[in-house]
Amino acid sequence: MRGTRNIDPISLELVNNSLQSLSDEMGFTIGRTCASPLIREAQDFAAGFADKTGEVLSNCVTAPGFLSSPRTFIGAVRRSYDTADIRPGDIFAVNDPYSGGSHLSDIQMVKPIFVNNSLFCWIYTKAHHVDVGGRVPGSMAFDNVDIFQDGFRIPPVKAYEEGKLNRAFFDLLSLNIRYPDILLSDLNAKIGAMKVGEQGIRRLISEYGAENLLNIFAELLDYTEDLARAQIREWPKGSWEFTDYMDDDMVTGKPLKIHVKVTVKEDSVHADFTGTAPQVPASYNMAYHELLRFPVQIVRTCLDGHIPMNGGLLRTVTVYAPEGTVVNPKPPGGTSERGVLLGYIITALQGAMVQCLPDKMMAAGHGGSALVRIGGKDSKGRESFMFDRVGPGAMGARMRKDASDGAQAGGPNGASIEFVEILEAHFPIRIENHELIPNTGGAGQFRGGSAVRRDYVWLGNDGFVRPRIPRLGNAPWGVAGGGSGSLASIILNPDDHEAKPMNPKGVTQLNAGDVVRTTLAGGGGWGDPLERDPKLCLRDLINGLETAEHIRNAYGVVIDEKEKAVDSKKTDQLRSKLLLAR
Repeated sequence: MRGTRNIDPISLELVNNSLQSLSDEMGFTIGRTCASPLIREAQDFAAGFADKTGEVLSNCVTAPGFLSSPRTFIGAVRRSYDTADIRPGDIFAVNDPYSGGSHLSDIQMVKPIFVNNSLFCWIYTKAHHVDVGGRVPGSMAFDNVDIFQDGFRIPPVKAYEEGKLNRAFFDLLSLNIRYPDILLSDLNAKIGAMKVGEQGIRRLISEYGAENLLNIFAELLDYTEDLARAQIREWPKGSWEFTDYMDDDMVTGKPLKIHVKVTVKEDSVHADFTGTAPQVPASYNMAYHELLRFPVQIVRTCLDGHIPMNGGLLRTVTVYAPEGTVVNPKPPGGTSERGVLLGYIITALQGAMVQCLPDKMMAAGHGGSALVRIGGKDSKGRESFMFDRVGPGAMGARMRKDASDGAQAGGPNGASIEFVEILEAHFPIRIENHELIPNTGGAGQFRGGSAVRRDYVWLGNDGFVRPRIPRLGNAPWGVAGGGSGSLASIILNPDDHEAKPMNPKGVTQLNAGDVVRTTLAGGGGWGDPLERDPKLCLRDLINGLETAEHIRNAYGVVIDEKEKAVDSKKTDQLRSKLLLAR
């Protein structure tokens, strides 16, 4: 019980760091041994430990916000199997969003660890797999009308039973996906990572003793909860609301509403998504159990100091969303493209919390996970399918600092970006450029992040592209008078006289030599642009992030381009003129 365990703080910290180190080791074992470039290069995977009730004890660095889902899919396993049917050597797999998964492309695997025939803890791994069957290559498509089109659903099932491979499961899975060799290799990478984790946790059991280690686990969760609640008590109390809009609801063509009301109570936070759009017959929907992780992520961002990322944080945050909305869909609502929705959920929460704690939040960034899926045949007629994260992109500005350029914004998973050389070595494409675009960050006393552009040249035959680019029609918002960032765009053959915007929700056919240009949105600015330090404007000019003309128009700062110097007299005159014109 809390307060009676007598755990010394040194042991608590050593175990906490050991669990974190083991989680990272498991995660990077997946990255080093998998077959998929998406998992290896974009690091779209998670691994960690949970106590025997399913509360997360630690999670690898590539997905620090992955806290609520393990509790749900471990709970689904415990509900699906009698206690006597969960045995040493079992490994369970699940991807069904209505059984604890996120979307079908993410296959969670979880292994119970026993000590003296009693359940001690759980080890889990997760990764995004390039294809899990369904209607289209890569499985994910905006116009999947339900989960049956998203791919092969896996309820909690034993992939291994008492250490023996369940061949029927793997055979059934292989017959229902497009690239079985890649997927099976990636599953084996996750299984291998769990072996690494089990070896590590047994070393800790040997060092500390099983009963003592269980007490340390419980104390660690309580410690995290207590630290978080202590800081929340110092926050302003009240409720703040915000609405953001996704570009298109896939039904009426109108923007899709994400509304949240955040209430800070005595020592906890509640997020209410009443007013959010109804679920849609498309794949934007997101399973309800996933929703909790985003207000938890925002709360952790606002907390100072070293507070562990574990299930203790979940105790300080509650969430509500009406059933039948895009954030709490009823079966068989599709979820494969929910990655684009999560970016807007995060910015809606930011918009609410920035009213409460302006010094802790930032303006809106480029949005959620931006993807390009390109497939077809290579020059030798072999089938090829590439799944690439376009970002990192642009972050929003902060209260006292410019945004980071080329950084992840609005996505808790995927710690990296695929290297150009890796993509070109594996797929029939050439990446012509990957660059920051000038004059795209929202103007403000502190500037929003610059937009990121990437050009793909298709070198194969019979090609197609299926993009997922957020904020094509709803620009990232600024704060306290800061301007919006630039809109995103997707263009086919941008340098051709017949260049045209691509279909952002469907498939575009590609011929050899076609160029697909993706430009992510710029980040929102913070504060009055006329209060920006002219020295920062000069720095941005020298770094190629803004032009002299844009700086003059947006900030009222006049720069002598030849001398690379600010003309202070003309700047004062122009700013006075612009202020009078308001």
